[in-house]
Amino acid sequence: MHPLNYDIRLSNDGSYIIAELEGLVDHENATCFVQDALDMVVETGIDKVLIDSRNARNIDSIPEDLRFLRPSKMIDNPDSKKLARVVLVDAEDRSHDFVIRALLRKGHNIVISRDESRAIGMLTDGG
Repeated sequence: MHPLNYDIRLSNDGSYIIAELEGLVDHENATCFVQDALDMVVETGIDKVLIDSRNARNIDSIPEDLRFLRPSKMIDNPDSKKLARVVLVDAEDRSHDFVIRALLRKGHNIVISRDESRAIGMLTDGG
């Protein structure tokens, strides 16, 4: 497992959850932060999550990404698929694209944004 720091909290207005990541993302530590974010969703009842990955890079290869995406209670959970998620990434970062596209194909409500205001707008007022 690689070093990944993350902070999961409510937005200032309490309308969405922020998962702020810093470091190197791999299938092992991604599983940890995703589960912690899902726990907060359950605890708060808030079903909108901004995953701020501007300071995090996915370092897994495609086979390792596929390991993360394999069928599991977390990935295939119908409640998880309903969550509105926006992954905010650095303008030049394409390291998360494969995983996001695969989650979309699995029926998840998730998009990538490279603009913070737009990402927040997608969660708070639909775009």
